[in-house]
Amino acid sequence: MVETLLLNKWIEKERFSYELFWPYQEPLNPEDASVDVYLKLPQDPKTYVGTYITPRVVETLRQKGEQVEQTDRIVPRISHKTLEYSIENLIIRERLNQVFTESEES
Repeated sequence: MVETLLLNKWIEKERFSYELFWPYQEPLNPEDASVDVYLKLPQDPKTYVGTYITPRVVETLRQKGEQVEQTDRIVPRISHKTLEYSIENLIIRERLNQVFTESEES
C-alpha cells in the first residue's frame, strides 16, 4: 500500500503537531529523500525543526565525500507512520534535542 504524504500541511497528533516540509516542484520519493520536519508541542510557543533522511541519501552524500549531520535521523523511508513513531519515541525518552532544534521561525 502506497501512503499519500501530506506535504507542507500541519498534522495534529495527541502529543504534538508536525509539518513535513517539501519546497520542491518534483514529487517526494519516500525511498530517496531528505526532509525537514517542523514540530510543535502543546504548552510550548516555539517551533522546532529536524531533518529525516533515507539510506539512499546517506549513500549519495558519502559518494560525494560529504557527511551526514549528527542530528539527522536516518529512516528506511519517509512516511507519516515512521515520522510519528520516531517523534513519539523521542518525546517519551526526552531526547527531542537529539534531532530537533529551535526553528528560526519561532
